Amino acid sequence: MTEGDDPETSADSAISREVDSVDLLAASLRLDISDIDSFISAVAARIETLFPTNTEIRSKRKSITKKERVVEAVTVTIGDDRFSLERAKAGAPQVAATYAKAVRGIVLKTERLDIGTWTESIARALAAEAERTGRDREALAKLLGIV
Repeated sequence: MTEGDDPETSADSAISREVDSVDLLAASLRLDISDIDSFISAVAARIETLFPTNTEIRSKRKSITKKERVVEAVTVTIGDDRFSLERAKAGAPQVAATYAKAVRGIVLKTERLDIGTWTESIARALAAEAERTGRDREALAKLLGIV
């Protein structure tokens, strides 16, 4: 039996690829947070492109006279998990990142996360969703700009 035929080695290799994919996805979501407009817009655009049915974006016009819109919040729902990134109101931190657990549509628990934890958590959830739906390689490659 060759090394490639060993089920344990094959499973370890698959786990290693999954961890690498999650790490790459999380790294691609970490942008310069000093520019909130760009940060929220980029995260929203990347996730919506790959998972449009799971993503809800709330935006508003920059001003009454301009058509240009600014992203206020992005919410990604994966099963019973909801990840939200929202521009904070005046006087609060710049961005509010939250994770909520819902059961049958009722949110049981919501917790605030720091941006690093939020990106790691959503990257893992998106990678699992991509794996589940069979779009893992294509979606991750598009997200990372490898295609």
